Amino acid sequence: MKQKSFLLVAILFILLAACDNANQPSDPTATPVSDFLIAPALAPGDNGLDLVFQGGGAKGLAHIGAIKSLEEQGRTYRRLVGTSAGSIVAVLLAAGYSANEMEAVITERMPDGNIIMGSFLVPPQKDEFDEQQLRNSIIYRSFQDVLPEFVPDFASEELDLDAVNLLLDSPEYRGLFSLLEEGGLYSGSGFVDWLAEQLDRDGRDLGGATLAEFHDATGADLTIVATDTNNGIMLMLNHRTAPDLPVVWAVRMSTSIPFVFQEVAWWPEWGAYLGQDISGHLIVDGGTATNLPLALVLSQDEEIMAAMELQPDPARVIGLVLDQQSRLPGLEMTPTPRAALNVDALEDQRIEQRWQQIEQRTLNVVDTLLNAHDNLLAATYPQHVCKLPVGGIATLEYDMSDEKIGKLLAAAGAEMSDCLARLEK
Repeated sequence: MKQKSFLLVAILFILLAACDNANQPSDPTATPVSDFLIAPALAPGDNGLDLVFQGGGAKGLAHIGAIKSLEEQGRTYRRLVGTSAGSIVAVLLAAGYSANEMEAVITERMPDGNIIMGSFLVPPQKDEFDEQQLRNSIIYRSFQDVLPEFVPDFASEELDLDAVNLLLDSPEYRGLFSLLEEGGLYSGSGFVDWLAEQLDRDGRDLGGATLAEFHDATGADLTIVATDTNNGIMLMLNHRTAPDLPVVWAVRMSTSIPFVFQEVAWWPEWGAYLGQDISGHLIVDGGTATNLPLALVLSQDEEIMAAMELQPDPARVIGLVLDQQSRLPGLEMTPTPRAALNVDALEDQRIEQRWQQIEQRTLNVVDTLLNAHDNLLAATYPQHVCKLPVGGIATLEYDMSDEKIGKLLAAAGAEMSDCLARLEK
């Protein structure tokens, strides 16, 4: 055991030495959003559509193009269901955002030119880990195993803590530490603040709302999908099932891509889920249960119907699928390369490239698992599926050019129009 621990610590010191000169990410403060174009928002209505938004990271921008098409046709919605990136679109739509407003806030760019959503893809800051977390970590315990036995316990503990703190000076190591101890490379903490700001914008004052308060204020029937890893079950988060849960944290949990973003522990003050206390349970991306939750608006299962309340009406159900097999017209065959995090030295660039390879390998595994299930659902319910073309867009490609975003939205809007025509024949 001691030999293995020594090897682990040695590897980590080598990593720290290699990363010592890596710079911090650019300032996440974004430039102000320009004035929104005036357009009517998609409104709720008893005779509207049940819209189900699939998850898919940056590919989820395609949903905005589909919503533009629905707005142009004067459609309404009855229910909104979203997973992961789809939950972001669903909550903004429920808050009264038009497609143009959504496009403005989601594609808002920072001073360095990158879309603001990409600013959340950074390792946690050092002060996000408290001393107790450090002392409970596997790395701290590994240091305890390898220090010479003649070092007094009180001195050994301080030396171990100093060593861990030294490693945490490296952003790459903080990401690895976050992965080992919190389940994800990135904290996602900035996302919660950003979403709360958007829900407060223009007098909405919904940033601190619970799901029950959000429903009372908007009248929208919104369900966000997440996964409880302790119980191994899908969570259908809405004002009926988890009324005291803050809406921003429901979305944060739904977007917790495994191994990419930290898991979220359910706080006691968030109340019960379907009457059950799940305090302390670790919650992750809803896509691990279902990335295309069509069953929530189609199933006759008693538990699902109790959570969703309204009777299924298949004639009004549309699942918006992010179809990676359909490429955008005129789009290059490969995604835009991820920008390095403000590094100059060649060695730093190599480290950043290797970091992105690790990140992409993780996402490839996750995407494969999610898409296998979604492909089966799409084949099972073809009459309820609208496939939005996103081929050539990567899950974390938040630095797309404006031209590429325009093509993505236009193609999604055109497909939504064609899809509605097919479904209504």
